[in-house]
Amino acid sequence: MLNTLLIILGVLAGAALVLILLHFRYSNRPATAWKWRVQTVVAEWDVRKLSLTRPTDISPEVRDLALRGEYFARHLRSISVDHLLNYSGIGPVTVLRLREAGFTDLNELSRGNFPTVPGLGPAREKDLLAALQHAKREAKNQFDAGACPAAVAMLAEKNAQKVERTRQHDAAREDLKEVEAAFSYLAEPIRVAAEITFMHYLARRPVAGLSEKLLARSLTPPPFLRVAKLAPVEVAPAPAIAVAQVPPVDNSPVDRLRAVAGFGYAVAKFDGRIAAGERRQIRVFLERRYASTNDLRLQIDQIAKAIEKDVPGLDRAIAEVRRTIPASALVELHQFAASVVDASGQRNAREEQCLARIAESLGLTLEPSKPVATAQIGNAGSWTEIDCRTMLEIGIETPLNVELIRRQYYLLAERFAPTRFDDHGAEFVAMAATKRAQVERAARQLMAAFNAPLESPATQQPTDLRHNPDLDAVFG
Repeated sequence: MLNTLLIILGVLAGAALVLILLHFRYSNRPATAWKWRVQTVVAEWDVRKLSLTRPTDISPEVRDLALRGEYFARHLRSISVDHLLNYSGIGPVTVLRLREAGFTDLNELSRGNFPTVPGLGPAREKDLLAALQHAKREAKNQFDAGACPAAVAMLAEKNAQKVERTRQHDAAREDLKEVEAAFSYLAEPIRVAAEITFMHYLARRPVAGLSEKLLARSLTPPPFLRVAKLAPVEVAPAPAIAVAQVPPVDNSPVDRLRAVAGFGYAVAKFDGRIAAGERRQIRVFLERRYASTNDLRLQIDQIAKAIEKDVPGLDRAIAEVRRTIPASALVELHQFAASVVDASGQRNAREEQCLARIAESLGLTLEPSKPVATAQIGNAGSWTEIDCRTMLEIGIETPLNVELIRRQYYLLAERFAPTRFDDHGAEFVAMAATKRAQVERAARQLMAAFNAPLESPATQQPTDLRHNPDLDAVFG
């Protein structure tokens, strides 16, 4: 009995060894290796087809509702709490207490907690809640009628998103046609590969259609079967000749603002870090050239923070501005890049390489650039208002007033106080003194239009310790 069992085990072991050897020979056949390549290629095309036919997670209705909520919140942020003075029961003292508690606009007030505001009793909270409801209702009616910058911007953004979704849908449809063409091309290899099995090999069954010609045939669809694809947004810089010939796509102001902001931060980070001076220069330029409305100006900081968390590469940023910005403004963008580079101090070799790369990608033929020194502004004669605004870091669209000019003057005078640069050497002290003198000159020239002194008039202190006009007005 034992001998019989050993014989059976020996036969099974021998059969298994024979099968292993046969499968090894089967696996090393050119036809088997070709079959596995076919399966790999088909799997890649299947994944691509699945990604193109998968439905989107967010419905258009939900997307539009979220967009409306975002822009209505911006509209509320543009309405100061001072607007509540127009409603009964709300006086200057109530508004002052709201501001002291950190509520400066209707959006913040809508999300706030009134009991946290010191000095507001139940009756005043009731009046405040009623006034806020009336103000929000009026703001909603104004927003729905499209009579505010936020509503106009929302409509532009909605149209831009619709155009982008249409472009993506068309691109996906073209990609799907390409996938279908690829499967048509691979139909014969797929059929033949399905017939190449280990069992057919053991049975010595010939595979219909398998030939040396088929094995040598490329598994990549030939170029004439590929469907032309739409040009993607993020591409490598095109030849210079294409800049003047290809008009940019019609984009919303928010798209242009976001594209230029990304371009500025890409330039600033090209040398490895983003300096505070570079951030200020980017913001001043965005406010002056691409924030023509109050709603856009309110979005600058939000867009800048989002971009700084994920700064695009230089090539990607250049491709985006070429897509959104007219060709006539490309020279100005190169000048903007130079001003960002110079905002952090003297240029290094990497920054020079960055500017040269931008000029080449934008198709610009420029003279070798030199760092822009602020001392060059207006040296040939009197300064223009734009020169003065630039020196004081005041946006071109910002209305001028005496307090604004004084505030910027004192801020920059403190920033460039020569004593703050004593540890950096005599050269930096001299540069700071020059810069401070230029700031003072710009401020005095702007103040001349208001016929007011640059220095704030000294406030005379009352000699009577009981002097308090506010209390006198209340108690008589």
